[in-house]
Amino acid sequence: MKLCYISIHVGLLCVQQKLQDRPSMPATVLALSGEGALPQPQKPDFYSGRNLTDLEDSTDEATECSANELTVTLLGAPC
Repeated sequence: MKLCYISIHVGLLCVQQKLQDRPSMPATVLALSGEGALPQPQKPDFYSGRNLTDLEDSTDEATECSANELTVTLLGAPC
């Protein structure tokens, strides 16, 4: 579980908007091997603060909430 957390943490650091906020390759390798400290990632620029799972299944509503024409598909097992 710890390796999963570290992998997600490093992934979030690697997609920071500002290049200087991203870790170097040696720092990334050290972090993934469990060595070295990781800074906290900043909120991504595309973060909207809304929970997309609360939206109704409406095409019009999905179009209205999209600021960048990104489509999010939630998959689930049938009940």
